[in-house]
Amino acid sequence: MDSTTDGLTLVVRATSDGFDASLEQAGTVVASAVVDAWSDPVATGRRLAAWLDSTGTAPRSAVFIPGPDGPESAPVLGGRWPVFVATSGAAASLENVAAARLHDRSEGSSLRATRVLVVAAIVVVTLVGGILAFVATRRTGTDAVIAVPTTAMGGEATTSSAKRGADPRTARSTAGVLRWSLDGDTSWSSPAVAGDLVVAGQPDSKLVQAVSARTGAVLWSQGPGPIVGRPLIADGVLFFAGSAGEYSAADAGTGARKWSQKIQGEPFGLPVVTTDAIIVGTADGWVVSMDRASGAVRWQVEVSTQIRGSLVASDAMVFVGEASGTLIALDAGTGATRWSARIGSTMVWGATLGKGSVTAVDSTGTVSARNVADGSEIWSVALGGDVQADLASGGDIVAVRVGESLIGLDPNRGEQRWNVALGGLGAAQPATDGVSVAVVGGRGDVICVEMSTGAVRWSVPSTIGDASGTPAFVGADSNSVIVPVGNALQTLGVT
Repeated sequence: MDSTTDGLTLVVRATSDGFDASLEQAGTVVASAVVDAWSDPVATGRRLAAWLDSTGTAPRSAVFIPGPDGPESAPVLGGRWPVFVATSGAAASLENVAAARLHDRSEGSSLRATRVLVVAAIVVVTLVGGILAFVATRRTGTDAVIAVPTTAMGGEATTSSAKRGADPRTARSTAGVLRWSLDGDTSWSSPAVAGDLVVAGQPDSKLVQAVSARTGAVLWSQGPGPIVGRPLIADGVLFFAGSAGEYSAADAGTGARKWSQKIQGEPFGLPVVTTDAIIVGTADGWVVSMDRASGAVRWQVEVSTQIRGSLVASDAMVFVGEASGTLIALDAGTGATRWSARIGSTMVWGATLGKGSVTAVDSTGTVSARNVADGSEIWSVALGGDVQADLASGGDIVAVRVGESLIGLDPNRGEQRWNVALGGLGAAQPATDGVSVAVVGGRGDVICVEMSTGAVRWSVPSTIGDASGTPAFVGADSNSVIVPVGNALQTLGVT
């Protein structure tokens, strides 16, 4: 363990070229480095953490000083360095501290008094952590950021340490484990779960299998499949897409086929089930409604050239995002367009429903909430960054995967509540049980995040390769997910 040096402060400055870092004590620079030249905050943070480790020290406090022509956001520190973002009045006071530091430096005067202010500010931030760690923030060039070593907070990662882009491998509350693994001849589809029943398919071998969520024991196996995309279990019936535009229903308990229906286009994303219909979207822009009992097509309508997200439905309407940046509301009974609303300029992914609202996101990170009745805008926020996944909701949060982060938004105002770094890009869909959200991280691991707070509940790497498909929660208390990993189906979580 590195030794902690009393009075040692990490100072990170944004410059016109990138980030400069220094370790300072009593006005003296102990060590310094040019950490990066305008990279992304997460990657820069990793380099910064590595440099800190190489110095063999553990400063008690740190301050980020934005530059007028430099990067607007602070490096997201990993390792022992969870980040807190100060907001509202606290941000202003910390900015004053940072300004005083620069003024003192330019005048050549002592920085001792300013360091006392910085430490005092950190104490205040810690005491009112509910304000600083949980309140949403929109980062600008004037945000102030404090990083506090985990060891200085008692050694154990806390809920707050999972906020603001902390590395999930060090900020997690509990290390997850592999519970069981079922090997296959080929890769697996995303699973469907209902109680102890898990159903997934191997598209290449055309095999559909049901297993116990608790033990991994095979309950039944049927062919020919395959299952393509994301299956769904509702009221004891398995609904799944096959190859060449075929959609089928089977008894989830036995695998016995109930019906199959050839539809327009290749099914894509997660379907929705209403009282008497199953409604699916297709990759080439069609939405098709079928009778749940017989599979007979009730209506089908072409809404776009492409659909890549899942459908969502209220009592009377089905909502679908399409390729040109529009969210479309269809009448669930007839397929007629009720309204359409421009979200952005690119593909709109699967939306999520709130109290009287529907929220959608496009591929550039523009998130917009719309009135369910008429599509009028409630709020809109541009997060910026690549989005290739549906939204998830629960715990009074809308979660969106943007670039290398999972961001939690207030569903009523669009304000950012939390931000968890995922360690890289990824396109696998998130899964939620209403309490937590599980995502595949950028390194192929699985990360479980508490929706209401952004705390990383657990995180576990896969054992034989990168997790590749959409996970699904199994059991209670958000403790386990099942996810395709290479040619295996694995259950990961905490015991």
